[in-house]
Parts: sequence; C-alpha cells; structure tokens
Amino acid sequence: LVEWKRSEYPKEIWARSAEFQRRDKIYFATFGSTFAIWDIARNHWDLEGFVPSASLNSVYAAEGVIYSIGDAGLLKADGKDMGGPQSLCNFVVKTGPVLVCGGQTGQVFDVLKNRVAYAHHAPLNCGVNFKLDGEQRLAVGSYSGDIIIFKVNDRHLEFVSCHKIHENAIKGISLHGNCLYTGCADGEIGVTDIRSYEVVNKITHAHEGILNDLC
Repeated sequence: LVEWKRSEYPKEIWARSAEFQRRDKIYFATFGSTFAIWDIARNHWDLEGFVPSASLNSVYAAEGVIYSIGDAGLLKADGKDMGGPQSLCNFVVKTGPVLVCGGQTGQVFDVLKNRVAYAHHAPLNCGVNFKLDGEQRLAVGSYSGDIIIFKVNDRHLEFVSCHKIHENAIKGISLHGNCLYTGCADGEIGVTDIRSYEVVNKITHAHEGILNDLC
C-alpha cells in the first residue's frame, strides 16, 4: 500500500465507516443526520444537509443543575445551550468551579472558558471528581486504558499525571473510599489508589461482555 492523499476530517465525521463512491470520492458516516463526502482531488468535505444528533451520552447533576451532552458535543444545562466542543462527547463532569466534557477527539474541554484544557492521544470515555488533601481533582478514563489526573488551580484545570491501568479502553470510572474503580471494555475492573496511583487490585472477567460503566 502507498499513501495517496491525506486530509484532516471535520469534527462532525464518525470515522468508523467509509465507502468509495468513485475513485476520487469517499462517503463517511457522521454524528448527525446524513453522511459526508470527501472529494479527494479537491480535498473538500461536503456536509450539506447535516443536522447534529440530539442523542445524549452523559447526564450529570451538580448544585441543582442537570447537565447533558451527546454526539453533537453541545452541552445543555437544564435544557439550555451552553456551547461545547461540537464533537462527540462521552462525559460531562463539574470539578469545583470547572465544568468539563470530553470524547472522540481526546480533548478535555473547559466549557465555561470555551477552550481545550488538555489533549490526549486517544478518545475519552468518562470522568469523576474527587478530593485529595482538600484539593479538587478530576480523573478521566481513556480508550488507551489510561487514567488522566487533573487538579483545579485558581479556577483552571491543570494536568497532573497519566497512568496506564488497563490494556483496553476504560469505559467507566467511579470513586469509593480512597480508590478509583475503572471498568474496561474487556470486562476487567481495576482498583487504583488515589495517592500513589498504583493498581491495588484487578478483577478479570468481572463482566461477560463489554463493561460500559460502574458507579
């Protein structure tokens, strides 16, 4: 195989399904109402008729407000639009004064500041907040099997560290006591200490199929 052409696809593209229509055009699935067409020769993406999906992937309650987000990457608070990254998001969570979401692009998005706070090399699936020595923290689970740790510093989200926990995608994350519990796509559960970030236990085959969440 020899590379012929390359393009950065728009955030509306769901790059898991593609079909050649002709030698110079490829049809792609999207996160919305219709497909997209990439004209290879002109390097042009046609999204005519595209309407963002109304589906939801995550709902989160904080301080009496219900936040929700989904395939369109448009965050809502009690049904009212708050903006967002406008690409598929799998989670939304409030950590102290910081409201974040993330998903397909691997970006942790600070909604209130309308900016990317951090970019991971793989998509993101889930997040949970916790406190360590009175300091607000956030743990994010990724497709790469990593948990990414952040802290809130002067109303900003600050990267702390990244730790490999599983060999497959982390699909769900929760806190109990002093440990983070992570559910993996291969059915494994991991237990990680929040001080050392050492894995203290693993339960293989905890679920017969994909483990999508735990709480």
